Amino acid sequence: AQGHMCAPRKFSPTNETVWNSGYAYTVDVAFHEALLRHRHRVASPDDADFFYIPTYLSCAILPVFDYVGPSAYMRGFPMRPVTAMRMLADAIEQVKATGPHWQRSGGRDHIVLLSHDEGGCWAPQEVAERAIVLSHWGRMDQAPTSSSRYMADNWESNWASPIRGIDGRVWTFPGGSRAMIGRHPCYDPRKDIVIPVFTTPDRIASSHWLAQPAAASSLTGAADALLDTPRPTLAYFSGNLAGKEPLKYARGVRHRLVSAFEGKPGWMLVGGRGGMYAQDLRSSQFCIVPPGGDGWSSRVDDAVRHGCIPVILIDNVHLPFESVLRYDAFALRVPEADVPKLDQILRAIPDGRRRAMRAAMHSVWTRFAYASAVLDDEAYLPARASDGRTLPRPGGVAQLRLQMRARGLESAPDAIDTVLMALHARRRVNSSEGCE
Repeated sequence: AQGHMCAPRKFSPTNETVWNSGYAYTVDVAFHEALLRHRHRVASPDDADFFYIPTYLSCAILPVFDYVGPSAYMRGFPMRPVTAMRMLADAIEQVKATGPHWQRSGGRDHIVLLSHDEGGCWAPQEVAERAIVLSHWGRMDQAPTSSSRYMADNWESNWASPIRGIDGRVWTFPGGSRAMIGRHPCYDPRKDIVIPVFTTPDRIASSHWLAQPAAASSLTGAADALLDTPRPTLAYFSGNLAGKEPLKYARGVRHRLVSAFEGKPGWMLVGGRGGMYAQDLRSSQFCIVPPGGDGWSSRVDDAVRHGCIPVILIDNVHLPFESVLRYDAFALRVPEADVPKLDQILRAIPDGRRRAMRAAMHSVWTRFAYASAVLDDEAYLPARASDGRTLPRPGGVAQLRLQMRARGLESAPDAIDTVLMALHARRRVNSSEGCE
């Protein structure tokens, strides 16, 4: 992680915001920051419809564990997600002891964010069954197993011995960690929400939808021009091509992609994050979205921001906001078993449908970015130095703000708004069902 930090930003000696693009789980802090400043936040818990429980569990896994010495499992401690699970269980007990609100609803109006690789797979049974889980990993198997290649992240490894917890407390594992986790899906689409990965301003600014076509003289003309931008590549994928990975990696889908389409006309398979990643996305008709190596992937987010139709090759897994948005309007789902048929499937889609899907993508792309959390970056800058000097207030995202304004997007719904929209729907369900 950049600067050994899991926060989305830090501040330079000249009072500028420095964004952290070197860490995958910055949403833990960014989401909490956004809610603290949100207009719908209330001061009294008695006025709240929902309760957010900030735990920063991905920060506990990385970097806290991995920058204090040898990996925890090498020193006789539980696997990293097991310790995070126990930390979450402790947080829930503290919430219960603080007031009546968890008991009032049985936890159904409480929200936790589990952004690490396998999301809610290792949540304590009570949390998985009751609370609203936000994660990047919408895996719906009824009895999932750990998909990580990393020994330190194998949450199925049972742990039963007490360990030292926070503030000198002793954390026990009644019945063992597997009994505490129990058996449950990683994600329940009836209550949980899959959210996008946090994106730094430079990546939002590189969006295809914020480009300025040379011949466009109006917002409508610009949108039409962007929909019709030439895209010479039929299908694009950039990432680990699994050449040295076991078949467990990404469910074997990447192995089959390379076997079937490496070198095929119209296909671009790039190992690693190519140096022209944003440009490659903008010049491709379809962007392949296979399973992540050990859990979630941000490829749908990237594809939508660049007008490339996502082709989802992940069975029984929801992608960001798939329970909220009409995915079939802007994305394709193809069963993993049909990977060898992909070329003919994609070439059979008429140009008119491709354009309609890009138009639908244009109307939702801001929901895949946390624009509101970055456009107010100056609000987090300290006004004075420790010696009392008044610090300058440079505009760190001024260019992005101008781009959004030029496209009439300053008030467009973003990822935070979409989460709140989904929660509003959950509130109606809770009201109609009553509390248990």
